[in-house]
Amino acid sequence: DYNELDMFDKKVVRELLRVHKGNDLQDDLTCIIEDLKRLIKKADLTDKQRMILDMWSCGMTAEEISKYTKTTGDAVLKALNTIVNKIIKQYETDYADWYYLNICKGQYKKCSKCGEIKLVSNFCKNGNRLRGNCKNCR
Repeated sequence: DYNELDMFDKKVVRELLRVHKGNDLQDDLTCIIEDLKRLIKKADLTDKQRMILDMWSCGMTAEEISKYTKTTGDAVLKALNTIVNKIIKQYETDYADWYYLNICKGQYKKCSKCGEIKLVSNFCKNGNRLRGNCKNCR
C-alpha cells in the first residue's frame, strides 16, 4: 500500500530496486516503482554506480557483480549502500519541496549564484540575515 511505504527505510529501498512491475498505473506497486525510477534518474550516481544498480536490478547477487566488475563483494555492498543513500537523499529533497509547497507553506529565497529558488533552510545565516548564496554554491 502506497500509504504505508517508508522511503526513508534503507532495507525497503534496497528491495524495491529488485522489483519489476507492469504498466498498470492503478496498481500501487507500479506507481511506487515509477516514482523510484524517477528518483534514480535524478540521483547523483556515477556511471559505475549505475552499472552496479542495473546488475542488482536484474537479480544479480553482490558476489556475481563483484566478479563482473573485478572488485570485492564488500566493495559492491558498499556501493549499493551508497546508491540507496543517494536515492533516499533525493527522495528527501523532493519530499521537502512537495511538503513546503503543498502542506506547510515554506519561505523561499533565490540564490544569487545559481539562480535557483530554494527553501531558506538551504541558506546559511550571516548575523540576522541569510547569505545570498545557497549552501550548495558556497
